[in-house]
Amino acid sequence: MGERISNVFRVDYYGTPTESLEMTRHVRNYDDVGILVSIAGSSIPLSWISYAQTQFGLRLGCGITAVSAADFYPYLNSGQFTGMLAGMRDAAEYEQLLADKLAARGPEWALRNRGSEAMSSQTAAHMAIMAFIIIGNIAFFASRRRKK
Repeated sequence: MGERISNVFRVDYYGTPTESLEMTRHVRNYDDVGILVSIAGSSIPLSWISYAQTQFGLRLGCGITAVSAADFYPYLNSGQFTGMLAGMRDAAEYEQLLADKLAARGPEWALRNRGSEAMSSQTAAHMAIMAFIIIGNIAFFASRRRKK
């Protein structure tokens, strides 16, 4: 793909030649791409370091699950990733920044802050998990005390 994207992806799912698609008409190779953003719940973004960043100098960004963020920080700190959204919280913060910027353009550009809306359910789930841990610990120590 560094030489010519259509050499790798000749046609799309429907058999349409890649070069005839509107979105790829002016994108021949990595030189025509400003940044590649890989959004994944796995280590897939790391593969783009060797395929696109190291060989062709393409800037990389990634969106990953928060639990895997610690594995990706060395790549962010070394400059191999230009940016990183780690989990729903970072995505919600980015969404808010984008919403603020677009709101300045007028009401027709307004975003519905779905990421921010989802944060309340994530917070509730985390609170429930903490409550279960506390209840479990209390029950464990109470049963130990009874055995003595």
